[in-house]
Amino acid sequence: MQQEVYITDYFFERKYAPTYTLIPPFPMEVLLDVTSFCNHACTFCTNPDIELKKTVNKELALKFIQDSYNLGARRLGVFGTGESFLYKQLYEYILFAKKIGFDYVYIKTNGALCTIEKLAPVLDAGLDSLRFSIHAGTRESYKKVQGKDDFDKVLKNVQQADKYRKEKKLNVEIAVSMVVTSIAGNELDLLKEHIGDCVDVWDVQDLNSQCGNLLDNKEKGEIKGGGPRFDFKAGKCKQPFSSLSLTPEGYISACIMDFNGDLIAGDFNETELKEIWEGEVLVKFRKDHIENNLKDHICYACIYNKENEHKPLLEKFSRKHRVKQVLG
Repeated sequence: MQQEVYITDYFFERKYAPTYTLIPPFPMEVLLDVTSFCNHACTFCTNPDIELKKTVNKELALKFIQDSYNLGARRLGVFGTGESFLYKQLYEYILFAKKIGFDYVYIKTNGALCTIEKLAPVLDAGLDSLRFSIHAGTRESYKKVQGKDDFDKVLKNVQQADKYRKEKKLNVEIAVSMVVTSIAGNELDLLKEHIGDCVDVWDVQDLNSQCGNLLDNKEKGEIKGGGPRFDFKAGKCKQPFSSLSLTPEGYISACIMDFNGDLIAGDFNETELKEIWEGEVLVKFRKDHIENNLKDHICYACIYNKENEHKPLLEKFSRKHRVKQVLG
């Protein structure tokens, strides 16, 4: 049976509700951002503006998966600031995570590269959910929103993924998320005419400011504030309390949408994961969230959709600082 859900409810339904304390239990969900390179240029996304793009070190990524599992994580998301299917050995991460015991592994993708040749190894590795980001229901609108004329290609890839899982009798969910913009409007019904029979979960999302990085997104549609991982019941963002992500550089970020490195809490190349999770940087950051003392953080811009003079958690890891160091 098909479902229509909002992402905030979806995470609660998966039973990964956060604990709002200074040092909460290690998260059940961790996120692996394998690359900041992307083959699309969505109008509402920060990615096209990223400098010093990078792909994660394989050995470090595998260590992150293993260490996260040892600390209690059971859910792995493979996505982030770029397109995961640009990484040719993507299936190896899925296979490893499932082999050591992760209950739920999912990937988010724009789908343009998900040919059956690339997708089959990933599905065969034990993927639990394949989530396509398709933000329009017509070829014309799609090109305007996502910056590439890949609409027909993506539809074909969704259909092939559905056919393959059924033929192989794989228990993998296919989901589609759509961010509603004024450029395309809500074309969900039009999209369903093409791939309605292939999709299990439809996730309609409000436009956001990309973790406060693109406040001018309000010119492309309504931004209601709160951010994509805001817990409206608690009045807090749940991200710092219930998840963390490994960036392509090997850093640990408090937010998967940390495009500019403002929320880097530590360097996994040098520091153990548990030490970062329980360290003073994240403890102070969580305290500010609990007390709603966010004006010095980019989170303020994300939650309230207002500009602010924010400071990175650790200056040396911010993208602005790293670009200055490299380019002068």
